[in-house]
Amino acid sequence: MTTRFNKTFFFKTFLFLVSGLAFASDYDVQDILSAMSEKWSEVDDFTCRMESYVKLGKKEQKQIMNYYFMKPNWIRLEIIGGDNTGAKIVYNPIEKMVRAKAGGILGVVAFKFSPDNPRVQSIRGHRIDNNNIGYIISRWREYLKRYKISVSFGDSTITLEATGVDTSKYNGTYSEKLVIDSKTDLPIYFEQFDISGELIHRVFISDIKINVGLRRNFFNL
Repeated sequence: MTTRFNKTFFFKTFLFLVSGLAFASDYDVQDILSAMSEKWSEVDDFTCRMESYVKLGKKEQKQIMNYYFMKPNWIRLEIIGGDNTGAKIVYNPIEKMVRAKAGGILGVVAFKFSPDNPRVQSIRGHRIDNNNIGYIISRWREYLKRYKISVSFGDSTITLEATGVDTSKYNGTYSEKLVIDSKTDLPIYFEQFDISGELIHRVFISDIKINVGLRRNFFNL
C-alpha cells in the first residue's frame, strides 16, 4: 500500500510540475509580448536599416532598405542595395494605397498600386502594409493562441520560436524564430522556415531610432 501510494503521489506531483512549467512558459511569452506592445505604444515614428532575404523555389530576393514608419501606418522604404536598388515605395494608410518609383532613369514617375498587387510585394507575397513592428506583435499573439512556442534567454536577447504554423496563412512559414533586444523590447531579427526546414524569409533590423520627428510630407512620393 505504501509503495503504491508513493508512486501515485510522485506521478501526480510530476504532472503538477509539468503543467506548472507549461503555464509559466505561456505566461513568459505573454509577458514578453506585452512588454513589446507597451514599448510600441510609446512610438510615434521609427526609422531603421533593414536587410531582407526572401526565397521562393530557386528564386531569391535580397534587399537592403532604409525604413521609415509613422503612426498610424505610414511607411516609406528606400532600397539602397540588392534587388531593385534605387526604388522608393510609400504606403498611405488613409488611401490604403502604395506609391512606388523605380530606381534610375525610370524613377521619374510614381505609380499607384493596391498593397495586394504582386508588383509591390516580395516574391512570397509579403505586403508593405504589414511591414511594421505592430504587425509582428499581432502575428506572435496569434501564434501564442494556436501554436507551440518556446522561449530562451541570452545575455541581452530573448528568443521566441514557434512551430506548426499554418503555411497557407503566413506565406509558407511553418516555423519562425524572433530575436528581441531585452533592453529595448524591440526585435533585432526574425527568420522563417518552411515545413522542410529551409529558410524562406529573414529580416535583420539595425540602426533603430525612435521618435525622430517625422512629418506627413516625408511620405509624399
